[in-house]
Amino acid sequence: MAKAGHIDWTPIRRRIPMGRLGQPEDVADAVFFLASSDASYVNGSILCVDGGWTLFSDAECHELDDEYLAEVAGWL
Repeated sequence: MAKAGHIDWTPIRRRIPMGRLGQPEDVADAVFFLASSDASYVNGSILCVDGGWTLFSDAECHELDDEYLAEVAGWL
């Protein structure tokens, strides 16, 4: 809950197996890997860079629709 401009991220972090919110570097690392020759055999896949959020969720990464994303954005 937000109190006077403060957001308590604890409930959200508890739902993320990595125990922390993602950082831009987390996405950048995934992009770097996919752009490298190490990922030459990776194709036709959806890579969720979410700290395991969808691992313990009833939603698949590609099923995150606008309504769900708006709900998550409301937590911010």
